[in-house]
Amino acid sequence: VYGTLDDLEAQYLKSCLEKENLHPILFCKIQPKGGPRFVYSLFEAVGDPWGNIVNEIKIMVPSQEVIKSEKIINLVKETK
Repeated sequence: VYGTLDDLEAQYLKSCLEKENLHPILFCKIQPKGGPRFVYSLFEAVGDPWGNIVNEIKIMVPSQEVIKSEKIINLVKETK
């Protein structure tokens, strides 16, 4: 439901969704060995002809939770 380059933002939004009894997971193409943090998980963007390095973390939820999750994320981002 959401993608970000900021590991702390992803972790914070995940905790906000969990507080609302939702079931988010964080996904990144490469996870570093030895920990759940995504800070150094770099991968080349698919279809990027310039080979830019991208560190995007996706917050994913089950399909039945998408609408509620999007509303919560938008609310959290508006209050920042």
